[in-house]
Amino acid sequence: MAAVKVLLLVVSLALSACSVAPTACAGATDAPIYLIDNTSARQISPGTRFDWHVSDGIVLAAHAVPVDLGDLSWASFPPVRGASSVVAFLAAPGSERTPGAWKLWGDASSIDTGVLLPAVWPGYLAHGIPAAVKSAGGTYSMGIAYLDGTAVAAAHVIAAYFTTITVDTDGTGAWTFTDPTVCTATPGAQTTASVVLDPVGAGTVRSPGRRAPGPDDSLDLPKPSTRETT
Repeated sequence: MAAVKVLLLVVSLALSACSVAPTACAGATDAPIYLIDNTSARQISPGTRFDWHVSDGIVLAAHAVPVDLGDLSWASFPPVRGASSVVAFLAAPGSERTPGAWKLWGDASSIDTGVLLPAVWPGYLAHGIPAAVKSAGGTYSMGIAYLDGTAVAAAHVIAAYFTTITVDTDGTGAWTFTDPTVCTATPGAQTTASVVLDPVGAGTVRSPGRRAPGPDDSLDLPKPSTRETT
């Protein structure tokens, strides 16, 4: 009888752990991201202050900037099985995996491999309610999401990589960023998303003709003025 009680207790604890694990990972990025200055290829330190419109542009990398930039494979986000597009977004904390609740987002781009140096900053995102976000300020998550379709509002998030930003409440749109919590899978626990890396094309970077930038080179993204919002 005592053995049965112990078994029931173990099962109960296991179920409780599974039920709370998603809450512990809610609002957590699937992996760290690094903000890079698009003009200098310099890694940007958390706490750096930016204007709403970032003249030099900001791109995201999957790893810290190495001494030798090499072939930029360090900067590429890996392929994820089931993902057919990627989109940059800004959302209230906890809404990162709900596209219909995003505050700002960019155009979805079709993908069949990893994502190299996507551009993300508030003034760059052309859709949503930029004026309201800029006016109200507050804390948001900003990054990229892999989707299972190109129609953002109807798509499902397969993976999300983001950082936490704080927009000033004085209406200027100035903002800073901090490193967010990373969702780490643990044995027997559930997570907010099941990210399955696609072995096909893993480790490759879609960047035809791109060479490693030198210290004075730009990373050659589209000009901010063509996409920025007020």
